[in-house]
Amino acid sequence: MTRKPQGYWNDWKNVEEALRPVIQDLGRFPTAEEVRALPYGGSLNGAIHRAGGYRMAAELTNTLGNQYNPSGYWLEWEHIEKAMRAIIDTHGHLPSRRRLNELGHSTLVQAISEYHGGTTAVCKRMGINPRQQPNGYWKNPKHAEALIHKLSKRFGHFPTPTEFKTSGHSGAMAGITRYHGGLRKFKRYLGYRTLSKDLLHSYADQIAQAFMKSNQHDTGFDTFVTSLLADCRFERDLRIKLGLPPELESMETR
Repeated sequence: MTRKPQGYWNDWKNVEEALRPVIQDLGRFPTAEEVRALPYGGSLNGAIHRAGGYRMAAELTNTLGNQYNPSGYWLEWEHIEKAMRAIIDTHGHLPSRRRLNELGHSTLVQAISEYHGGTTAVCKRMGINPRQQPNGYWKNPKHAEALIHKLSKRFGHFPTPTEFKTSGHSGAMAGITRYHGGLRKFKRYLGYRTLSKDLLHSYADQIAQAFMKSNQHDTGFDTFVTSLLADCRFERDLRIKLGLPPELESMETR
């Protein structure tokens, strides 16, 4: 991470700019745990408290997070179901009551018990299993891929095992290990290897074909390759640039 200049996080515009993508991703203002898991999380958390705390920060960003919904909001079944399905879509399963509280959904948990007959009754009404994710959910690489892209966008890089855990996705991490050979192997399959000259060599034929089809003949092949290195951070970026699928053909990497 690039170190921010002194006083950077004292400017609320900088704080809001850092939080806005997270808010859009979550559909609500993040909890303290989610903020601390972000790049510059400690600084952001401090800035939020200096601004008056999480409730005030949510108001400043015109965001109604789970914990800030108006009185009576959770009496309506449609609000309960919408929140539950959003959580399941994010995590691939329904987290435990304890984990939901840790993620900032304490009022939802309380409302389910007080107004809607408890977790089992709610899950039965929704037609889902309250105890576990759908059988083999993470066996489908598309499910794991979608989550990783989402976390990569949130954290600004490919998520680490710790970030999987702190963001409430330990089950996904276990599934990737069980079904896809571990996070490192799946990372390579998705094309998240950092692009290098050595890696470029394995795409020599495709790069040559792309150069021949380009309008950059006057600048030369070396300049064309240099521009690829500048434009593409990961292998998947190069593959897209060359008109290839971003993921490798199989889990057996180059």
